[in-house]
Amino acid sequence: MRKGYLISSLVNIAFLIGLILPCPFNGNKAKAASYKSNIQSYEALTTPKIIHPSWIKGNEYKNFDIILNPKQPGKFLHQATSVNTPGSLQFKHYLTANKIGTYYGQPLRILIKWNHYLNQHHLKCSWFKNRMVLKVSGRVRSIDKVFNIRLQKAIYHNNPVRFGTRKNYIPKELSRTVLTIIGITDYNYHNVFSDSFNNSEMKGEKSNRGKSDVKKIMRHYDGEYLYRKGLTGRGTEIGIIAFGAAKKKNVIHFWQHEGASTSQKRLKIREVFSNRFEKTPAGKDDLEATQDAEIAGAIAKRAKVKIFFVPEPYPNIMNFLNAYLTAFDDPKISVTTSSWGLGNQIAYLARHRLVTPHYRYLLNLVLAQGALEGDSNFTAAGDFGIHGELRSTYKNHALLDYQNTGQDPLATNPFVTSVGATVRSFTIKENGYMFRYRGPETAWGFATNIWSNYQKENIYLLLLEK
Repeated sequence: MRKGYLISSLVNIAFLIGLILPCPFNGNKAKAASYKSNIQSYEALTTPKIIHPSWIKGNEYKNFDIILNPKQPGKFLHQATSVNTPGSLQFKHYLTANKIGTYYGQPLRILIKWNHYLNQHHLKCSWFKNRMVLKVSGRVRSIDKVFNIRLQKAIYHNNPVRFGTRKNYIPKELSRTVLTIIGITDYNYHNVFSDSFNNSEMKGEKSNRGKSDVKKIMRHYDGEYLYRKGLTGRGTEIGIIAFGAAKKKNVIHFWQHEGASTSQKRLKIREVFSNRFEKTPAGKDDLEATQDAEIAGAIAKRAKVKIFFVPEPYPNIMNFLNAYLTAFDDPKISVTTSSWGLGNQIAYLARHRLVTPHYRYLLNLVLAQGALEGDSNFTAAGDFGIHGELRSTYKNHALLDYQNTGQDPLATNPFVTSVGATVRSFTIKENGYMFRYRGPETAWGFATNIWSNYQKENIYLLLLEK
């Protein structure tokens, strides 16, 4: 992929390190050390409390996305594969986001008609460069009127623009262009998250600044030869998809400690057009976002880093896709990395018509855009690979099921460059409890979703082949 050899190498190492620095249970957010007994820990993992969306009022402003049908979707997905397949006639013939919109998005006249119709109903509208996603915002009462619903009772129907028992009056010329709409059902009372996936607990936590040894890790993974060749990421910009923001001074302080460039221009932070499921904001000094930026910038010493953050500690399909689309709209981004997932509840919510039935297809379309632009995409580094799946609810508790066959739709997507990470032996002390791993170097990926022994000989070069 574009600039892929160098930056894929650097980011793979960066997120291998990312697994070593934080607590290995980071991905599940449920720390055993915070509970007084094993029974309490087990209950927290399997029957955590559920969180409902905050109550909304008619004069509040809310956001949603209208997903429009792409032109020639089969050709679009095929081309995204071909441009990244050695030997293909289209190999490395990448397209810009604007070109993708021209070839595969809706005509501008349709977008303008949507904009005019929504403006008439006091809703603001804009769109991403791919011309497939409209970003819409307005007061709850205006959204209710357009769709003839109460927003907190919205569920999906076979008709992609219908969310209640009564029909709405969206013109057929416009409704025929709609694949699905996301964000509308986020405020339904039954649209729940388990408390184990609340990222707000990371707020205010500090990363291990000044305590890592990036050079030692680089030597271990045989990555220093990149530096000897002068390959330091100069001219490359890494996009980090994050739940929260980071404080620039903390990230730059870490880079200084690791001997990387400390130019203020290296780090940018951008908020994503998103929904707020619950009123608890994500952290402005988020641990995970901070570490992702620190390590990526410490390994790729001259690369620029841009954090695309959603100010919401709970993952949902709209916020997730918008974060990627915002990154792909930026022509300078050539690599994206993410510690996100779609959460353990997405299949459960889809069964209850609270998530679009097209969520996997949407994920394909969005990530295929990144592949067609030549962007490398890394995900799930730093997690331990097995998450509890929400199977049901009882009173105010989620019932989670842990299986080594559970798979996150992001991590199993064909347009993801690399998934997972490796870990060496470690010892971590937290709140008086000791977490220790002693044994062979291990790696995991969602392809198997289990820990497995990994041959130590030149792991780094194996990663370069991906």
